[in-house]
Amino acid sequence: MKAMGRRGETEKRGEGPLILPPKAAMVTHNELILLASRWLKRRCSIVFSDFATSMNETPDVIGWRTGEAILIECKVERRDFLKDCKKIFRQYPYMALGQRRFYLCPPGIIELNDLPKYWGLLWASKNRISIKQKAMPHPEYSQAAEIRFLVSMLRRTQIRIGKTPLSEWLRFENMRGFSAEKIQEGTQP
Repeated sequence: MKAMGRRGETEKRGEGPLILPPKAAMVTHNELILLASRWLKRRCSIVFSDFATSMNETPDVIGWRTGEAILIECKVERRDFLKDCKKIFRQYPYMALGQRRFYLCPPGIIELNDLPKYWGLLWASKNRISIKQKAMPHPEYSQAAEIRFLVSMLRRTQIRIGKTPLSEWLRFENMRGFSAEKIQEGTQP
């Protein structure tokens, strides 16, 4: 027996029709990245999204909080998820970024039993994220790759600010922020 599935595909099963989840509201990869960034900013002090680097792995969203990095891969289609599972750093997790790793997708694209060991699952629905499964700390990850990623981001910052050494620029920005806070409080810096 055949059943009409998502995007007009037909599926066969020996025991009757295959019932597929209803088609999720169309959401783009960029919309998921924005949603993931907002979600991760509430949990991490530093968050980067959709930055291409010279590294093998280019995360959709990655953030750091004290002692760990959290990675989120956004998937709008199941075939993209299946393709992602074949990437070298998924096959060899010691090469990958993130102590904690999540997939974010519309409901039904990825199910709990699809997840690699230690991965978490986030579902995006109506501009909200729900945690279907928490990510566990992965025993294998590449701290060296994380450092290379962060150095790449610092190098980009240095290019943007020009000839001023990054440390001086940060010190000035920090002092400027401190002075502005004191002025708002009505005290002298």
